[in-house]
Amino acid sequence: MAVMLSVGIYLSLETAINLSMEKSKGKLVRWLDNKGFGFIKPENGKGDIFIHISALKGMRRKPIVGDVIHFEISLDANGKTRAVNARIEGVEQVLTLERLRHKRKKDHSAPLKKRSYRKSVTVKKPLKSYKLISVLIAVFIGFALNTFQNNAVNFIPSDEQKSIDSGDSQQLTRAFENQQSDIQVRGMGIVIRTLSDDTQGSQHQRFIVKLASGKTLLIAHNIDLAPRINSLREGDSIEFYGEYEWNSKGGVLHWTHHDPRGNHENGWLKHDGSTYQ
Repeated sequence: MAVMLSVGIYLSLETAINLSMEKSKGKLVRWLDNKGFGFIKPENGKGDIFIHISALKGMRRKPIVGDVIHFEISLDANGKTRAVNARIEGVEQVLTLERLRHKRKKDHSAPLKKRSYRKSVTVKKPLKSYKLISVLIAVFIGFALNTFQNNAVNFIPSDEQKSIDSGDSQQLTRAFENQQSDIQVRGMGIVIRTLSDDTQGSQHQRFIVKLASGKTLLIAHNIDLAPRINSLREGDSIEFYGEYEWNSKGGVLHWTHHDPRGNHENGWLKHDGSTYQ
């Protein structure tokens, strides 16, 4: 009896493992675009398989009903089947996230290059006091230049930033005052608060920025379609380009990513020298 029970458990485990590794193909028969999920009818005639947008990483466009989907079947924590590692037949993959991960991996793995410094030639002085004074003056000048450069980088905006800060802040101010929505805006601001991710449907990274006009703006950045800004902190400066939606608290900016279908103008976020799209 114990032997038969052990064999049955082993066969059940083997069946679950084979199911989770099974590669399948089917047609998308239902898709809820506002929810970010749908159902696939497999070719083998079994019951419909659940699929979430996150299983279609890097596709050029979102899925539509009738698409042929290649996928693997996995079991979730509740024992229900779902599609993973999926792709749309005939649709090109864009490697926006993968390229960023590859770049980070390359940056972390590359050995640090040692800087080579040229030895300064010291002119011998007849008196030791003159030599000491020269060294002190050189150290003071170097420290002063370094402090000035750091202050210039942190607090003096470039001409391009001044243009963004003045013109585009006025555009956002007009949009807010006129209660306009569905318009493309560009600007920059300071992150004053980071919020938890919105995981209902498509996942969004959320944070609030303060504009030069003093108004605030909520940015909802789709991290199913664009890379997440993991290094973002309160007090950071950030540039943005996306679609503005009005509300009484200052408005919401979304579409800060590329459009896989190519129907909407691509947006972006720029932070610390990197563009997230």
